[in-house]
Amino acid sequence: MMNSQTPVLMVESISQSIAFYTQILNFTVMFVVPPDHPEPVFTILRCGNIDLMFQQRESFEEEIPFLKGKGIGGTFSIYIKVDDIQTLYDTLKGSVTIVTDIHETFYHSTEFSIIDNSGYILSFAEHREDPVPS
Repeated sequence: MMNSQTPVLMVESISQSIAFYTQILNFTVMFVVPPDHPEPVFTILRCGNIDLMFQQRESFEEEIPFLKGKGIGGTFSIYIKVDDIQTLYDTLKGSVTIVTDIHETFYHSTEFSIIDNSGYILSFAEHREDPVPS
């Protein structure tokens, strides 16, 4: 049985990812390897119930040789549910690249997407209850 999921994102610079996620998205650093090093090779960041792991390219390629030479970024988005999407959108719109503007979906959600400093897409969504039939 599967119990949880936390993405591990390959990046060129852990310190740059820490700066982006802590300064712009209010994540907290939970763990860094090696600690107190100017350029760590691994970190775990948390915001609310969201955990993200970041691993420096060379370290990740050594651990999983299949990744050697693969591009950083992805053909996926990390889908993050939020409570007040309009406030988040208004806060971020001047400091990040928005790749999908805020919009309503057919599945009763308000969403927008940004790109992080390494090329990963973060999609933010606020869900509404299904409309009550009249």
